[in-house]
Amino acid sequence: MNKRTIEELNIIDDFLFLEMINYGEEGKEFCRLLLSTILDRPIGEVKITA
Repeated sequence: MNKRTIEELNIIDDFLFLEMINYGEEGKEFCRLLLSTILDRPIGEVKITA
């Protein structure tokens, strides 16, 4: 496995994506914004379930 620096990661990387969505309220906001962007419509509150 090749190790990469934080600058080389993006949200497509499983590690960074999972860390972001599991980061409390900021993770919820990240998911809400991501869904809103993908679906091109406003999204209300989201609930993250492990």
